[in-house]
Amino acid sequence: WSSDVCSSDLAYFPLDGNAKDASGNGFHGEERNNVTYGEARNEWAGRAAIFDGNSAYIRVANAAGSRLEMKEAFTQSVWVKGFRKQGKYSWSYILTKAAPFGNGYYMKWNHDGEGMAALYLVTGAQGTTTPWDVVGLPNSEFTGAWHHLLFTWSKERARMELYVDGMLREVQENCRYDGRHSGEALEIGGFAYTGTNTNEPVGSFPGSIDDVRIYDRVLSRSEISALAKEGR
Repeated sequence: WSSDVCSSDLAYFPLDGNAKDASGNGFHGEERNNVTYGEARNEWAGRAAIFDGNSAYIRVANAAGSRLEMKEAFTQSVWVKGFRKQGKYSWSYILTKAAPFGNGYYMKWNHDGEGMAALYLVTGAQGTTTPWDVVGLPNSEFTGAWHHLLFTWSKERARMELYVDGMLREVQENCRYDGRHSGEALEIGGFAYTGTNTNEPVGSFPGSIDDVRIYDRVLSRSEISALAKEGR
């Protein structure tokens, strides 16, 4: 597999038995609690990270205050296979870079029983007030089989998009998100509620995640299609 898309990753976590960043930008992760590795979406796709839906997650500590705080545009691409609709808590996460109730991005698997696979962009957070933009779909659609989820955001266009397996499925217009961030670590497969203390509740993803890619631009339709076909 070779592509201009691959070469322009800001961060790329193949999750082939470890949490290393393959982009060359040094955003290496650390497994916490009970992250394991197992079968990916097929025999050619290597391995995938498995999260227990209880306390497991990956933390990328050196992402705080980094280029991963995209202020103008981004694309976030993941492969997911949910084992069930909800983890131990009423909130589970695929990818997060924000403080609790803080500014930034949260790719949620479910939230307070809503049962969604969605991207939340929080801006202007104060205390427990979290004004957000959101685009997503019911997560029952992605339970029990591998699917490629890709989210884009553009500040200039004030627009979020959700692609599923290469197809545009949902759009959010007139987004308020202005690219503000809370300066926190990037977390994959969960969200430590305090941001630092692993003894606190963690919104761990109940399933497998593979090939997490982050870009500081909106990918073209052809690039999105290529990512959705990769490893099939």
